[in-house]
Order: sequence, then structure tokens, then C-alpha cells
Amino acid sequence: MTTDREVAQPLDARDWFDEAVRCYAEEHQACPCCRGRHCVFRARWGSRTEYHCNECDFSAAHDELTGDYVAASGREPGGAPLVLEALWRAT
Repeated sequence: MTTDREVAQPLDARDWFDEAVRCYAEEHQACPCCRGRHCVFRARWGSRTEYHCNECDFSAAHDELTGDYVAASGREPGGAPLVLEALWRAT
């Protein structure tokens, strides 16, 4: 059975950020865009928190000081996973 969360896309940057927070915490550093796991990194820069996916280049950020939210959807992941890229080139 699928839930609305599994099929519905976030509507705005704040929704994407909220979904990034949830996926990072509940789905093993997952990406809300490509649904990959163990591919999202979280960074803090002063009052700004950012989530970035290494697989599809999705990013979402929130600045607690200004209240701004920004998000950029990722591209369709393709090719060898980044972790395996060095091994791919070595063979």
C-alpha cells in the first residue's frame, strides 16, 4: 500500500526542505527527490542548514535568521554510483 507521501511531490521550497529533513532522519540519509539512500549530506553554515544529494544533485536549504527557504530539484540519477566511480575507471 502506498501513502500520499510516497506519490505526492512537495509544492514549494519549504515543503522540499521539510521532506529533506524527514528523509535524512527517517530513511538513512535518503533523498526526497531520487529516493536514493545514504547519499544526502547535511551542512550547517551559520544560521543556514543545507541538504545536498550526491546522486541527483538535489538541494534544499533553510536560513533560520532570515526565514528563507530554497530548493533545487535533482536530475535523474544515471551511470555508476559516485562511490564506485573510481573503481569503474580503474578497470
